[in-house]
Amino acid sequence: MLRGGFPKGRTILVIGGPGSGKTIFGVQFLIKGAYEFGENGIFLSFDERKEHLYSEMEAFGWRLSEAESERKLAFVDAYPRRVKGDRRLFFEKPLSTLRQELERISAKRIVVDPITSLILQYPNAVNRRNAVVNLIDTLNDLGLTSVITLELRSSGFDRSVQLEEYLANGVIVLQTVQVGKSLVKTLHVEKMRGIDHDDQPRPYRITEKGIKVYAKETIF
Repeated sequence: MLRGGFPKGRTILVIGGPGSGKTIFGVQFLIKGAYEFGENGIFLSFDERKEHLYSEMEAFGWRLSEAESERKLAFVDAYPRRVKGDRRLFFEKPLSTLRQELERISAKRIVVDPITSLILQYPNAVNRRNAVVNLIDTLNDLGLTSVITLELRSSGFDRSVQLEEYLANGVIVLQTVQVGKSLVKTLHVEKMRGIDHDDQPRPYRITEKGIKVYAKETIF
């Protein structure tokens, strides 16, 4: 669908509702990158604890603790309530750790999951936009290919576009839609700057090996 993959060094926003597979998408991006393309990665968590994430991903055969011990993966905890200090500056400490881990494992990829906790710190739309722009600029300046996940606030193909979608280089939407009497999980590459791409929604499934997209199938 992307004619070869994400553009290197750019930021991709993955939006989806509960159970859509956003975190699975992100971890799969890191694991495939590390073991198939030699691109080590960082998982920066604004939500889930390390032990919970590692345990859950074993269901897909992904042993993140082993990847970490092999210096193919690093985990950075950025959850606001677990980062001590001024809440207005809570991202500075995870950012410092991020830079250290990037150098330690020579990371090329990063997943930030999800940024909902970050943007909730900024009720004002202008401040929220600035926070997201600063995050994206920081990741781009570090030369990382980034996947950032975000909760889907409204569903359907005629849904309202979220502010963060304008700021990212690419946007992928994961959602469940009703087709006839069935519910179908769909993946839609809403935009991907700089490359030709398939912009039609395609069905996908969450399998025992991760997310599988049926790129040649239509949903209607």
